[in-house]
Amino acid sequence: GQKNLNAFLGGPERVPTALEREGNFSESTQVVNGVTMPVTIYDPSTGQAVAGDNLANAATPISPQALALLQYYPAPNIPTNAQGYNYETITNAGDNVVALNTRYVRTLGGNAGSPFAMFGRGRSSNLPASLQQNINIGYNYSHSASDLRNIFLPLGGTSESDGNALSAGYVVSYGRLSNHATVTWNRLNSQTRNYFTNTANDPTVTAGLTIPNESGGFADPGFYNGLPALNISNFAGLTNTTPSELINQTISFSDFVAYRHKKHNVRLGLDIRRVHADSIGGNDPLGQFTFTGYATESPSDKAAGTAATSGSGFADFLLGLPQSTAIQAGLYKIYLRENVYDWYAQDDFRVASNLTLNYGVRYE
Repeated sequence: GQKNLNAFLGGPERVPTALEREGNFSESTQVVNGVTMPVTIYDPSTGQAVAGDNLANAATPISPQALALLQYYPAPNIPTNAQGYNYETITNAGDNVVALNTRYVRTLGGNAGSPFAMFGRGRSSNLPASLQQNINIGYNYSHSASDLRNIFLPLGGTSESDGNALSAGYVVSYGRLSNHATVTWNRLNSQTRNYFTNTANDPTVTAGLTIPNESGGFADPGFYNGLPALNISNFAGLTNTTPSELINQTISFSDFVAYRHKKHNVRLGLDIRRVHADSIGGNDPLGQFTFTGYATESPSDKAAGTAATSGSGFADFLLGLPQSTAIQAGLYKIYLRENVYDWYAQDDFRVASNLTLNYGVRYE
């Protein structure tokens, strides 16, 4: 077992000031084409400049959903630096790893102490041929867990995985003939969660947003709890850890017969595998909103279609007017199953001390 605790430094980034959170941009600046200039906002309802660059004077009302989401958008916590950054996070992140490995081996039969006993070489080592048996069992377990920190701590999450591997083998040999059979089971379960996943708290519902990522047939509606990504020009965006779960499992049986005759080592074998792959989440199930300042820029800037010198991405956010939205969500678990078969025959022909031929056939 091993546990690590590492420092995490998020930022610095720019977050809205106290005045901007109220809709007042009279003291705000932003960088346009590499030039810092005052923010000028226009009312999307009238196309006129907003008096005092304060949304309180606009005909378009501030969105109640935006006000609800502001609780996840913290206020500045450091003095504004030359680059305009005013927020950072200093904390730690943990990583835990546990591994367990076991093995049992048992050899049965005459000449069990011979180094060649399980290779069926009793005659070549001047020992009489005899029945030899070997039983081997192995089990491995692994667990890992990590903190997924975010500059905005409530939007972080965790990831963890559990792996199991069990194998059992049986070898029986007599003289130059031997049979090797093995059964294995491998399973890996990987999960990623945010702090809202599978809880009673869904910030999307609390804020009054409608995100089409729920289904009546979904096993656990709380799986997709979380905050949609908010991409805001000239400001740090909000991005919640995306929930996902992946299960990979393989059950297999392998068997081959080996026979040695003079200069030939012949092997005939087959493999049978049952493969499971289950998954849910990933991609973009929480959705995202992009605010560029397009809604609050001047009509002339919109008509020109060039880089805007007016408008504010955060003003668009307060008015609830994104330029684009996107979502990609799987509403049900994906269950994939496959049966895999193959058989093969091969020969290792040692023609001379300096020449060996390997040839065979395989079918899958």
